[in-house]
Parts: sequence; structure tokens; C-alpha cells
Amino acid sequence: MESLVQRWSRRVGVTVAVRVRDEFVYVDDVDRGVPLVLLRETAHPEFWSFALGRGGRYVDGCLPSGAWTGAAEKILDHAWTYRVTAPPMPDPLSYAGVVPALVEAVPELREDLEVHVFNEHEILPHVFLDLDVTPFVLDAWARGDSELVGRCLAFLERAMTAEDPDTRSLVGTSFVGPVHPWDPAVADFLAIWPPALARQARREIGE
Repeated sequence: MESLVQRWSRRVGVTVAVRVRDEFVYVDDVDRGVPLVLLRETAHPEFWSFALGRGGRYVDGCLPSGAWTGAAEKILDHAWTYRVTAPPMPDPLSYAGVVPALVEAVPELREDLEVHVFNEHEILPHVFLDLDVTPFVLDAWARGDSELVGRCLAFLERAMTAEDPDTRSLVGTSFVGPVHPWDPAVADFLAIWPPALARQARREIGE
């Protein structure tokens, strides 16, 4: 990886310092003395997750395609453009920002998101919530992991009350609905839901 980064740096004309620690690769812009990007290995060798340097620290971001992971050179190119333009991060509760924000709040979902992006080549919020997040939360509930369930529901409650109607629709359609709130088997689970999620569950039941 270090040789790849150095080849990239010569191509764009920037001096970088590369530090490798376990699965992390830190790339610093030597000329300006600031972090450029932090790369992290994933389960798929050709894909890396990453955080972008901003204000001397790292912040989670995504590629212009919306992908949370990608090839190392693509990420480096994006990090270089980002360093120059520093675009604002999406509103974490907007439809575009809600899945990355969920994974930041619940890091246990990160590997699921990496696999999702590997398969879909981008973030598809409805697919991710329906096929990954909902089974994940139900499994945590079945295991009795109340702390993890609490973090998931707290974030989904915030999303359910977001200003963005697409975000609210996302949670209602692809989390609340797939839980099957009309099924007596999930009654105890629904009993701990916060108000906005509980209201949406009642709508699904027809109350």
C-alpha cells in the first residue's frame, strides 16, 4: 500500500508521509502538515473504507457516488479534491446522510455496510435498512443486547422525526414495516419503542 500511495503522490505532485498501523494507513500532506486521509482495510482486499482529513482531524465521508468504500486510488483522488474544495458534509439526518450517520452511531453495522456497498456499488438506503439494519436490530433484541438495541432505536427515532420527509419515509417503509408490528411475536419489542417509532408502528397496524 505504501508504494501505491507514493506512486499516487508523484502523479498529483504532492509530498506525503505514510504510516501503516495494523489495518490502518495514515496519509499526511507533508507540504501543509495536515492529515489527508485515513484508509482502513475491509474484508474485501480491493476495497477500503476511509476518513478524510479536515481541520487537523479525520471525519467520515463517502465518495461522490455515495459509496462508503472504494479502491485506494479513487479514495486518494477524492481526498485530494476534498482537501482543496472542503465541501460541506451532508446533513446527517438527510436522506443522503442518514446511513453514514447511522453507522457512525452504531459502528457494529460498518461491516454490513461495507458488504452492501461491495455488492451494490453504492449506498441504497432502503435496501440497507430493510435487508441489513432490521435483521441486525431484531437479532440484537433476541440476544437480549439492550444497550445495542437502545442505540439503534435512539438513532432511528431521530431519523423518524427528521425534517427530510424522505428520511422519515425511509425509516417507516424499510424499518418499521419489515419488523411486522402486527405480529404478536414482536409485541414486547414494540413496547420499548420511543414515541415516533411507536406511532408509525400503530399506523402500520391500522390503529
